[in-house]
Amino acid sequence: MKMLNNEKGVSEIVGAMFILLILVLYLGVMQTYELPKWNKELEKQGFDLAYKDFLDLRSDLEDSSIKNMPITSSMHTGIRYPDRFMLRNPGQGAYGLINTYPLRINISYDSNGSVINENYTSLGFVYEMKGISEFPKIIYEHGMVIHDFGVWNNSDDVNRLTTENGIFIPFLSGIDQLYSTDSETFNILQ
Repeated sequence: MKMLNNEKGVSEIVGAMFILLILVLYLGVMQTYELPKWNKELEKQGFDLAYKDFLDLRSDLEDSSIKNMPITSSMHTGIRYPDRFMLRNPGQGAYGLINTYPLRINISYDSNGSVINENYTSLGFVYEMKGISEFPKIIYEHGMVIHDFGVWNNSDDVNRLTTENGIFIPFLSGIDQLYSTDSETFNILQ
């Protein structure tokens, strides 16, 4: 009975419990509110890097065609979340999805009074980042880079299809579907 009436050390235990409660609440707030903000910022940086690499890929495609030589181009496709002490990420990171779709090209021209039609098939090249943030798709089609927001499209790119003395239409083939959070390389052959 004497042990139950002993109140020595109770305030220290209560104080330690309050400190533990404050630490747990702090970690909970960090996990719930701050970690998603940090990951969204990392995804934004990764998307900007992928867009820059996408523009470089377009330039490499044009250079390979004009100079008639093979080029290797690399592209960052996603971002890995860093490990954080006592916090848990919602996965390994944001991954990039590279996909293609067929483009049918019909060229009609007048040669010595008769109209000649030629049909070709090329590929449209689509990059999409999948993570906790929403980003537009980046599309390479007929030498132009386009942002696809789902409902509307936007491009700051200039028309590279026509030149002073002709039409330049790049044809793509041999691109496989790809899911990745790492950097990928593409061999561009003429």
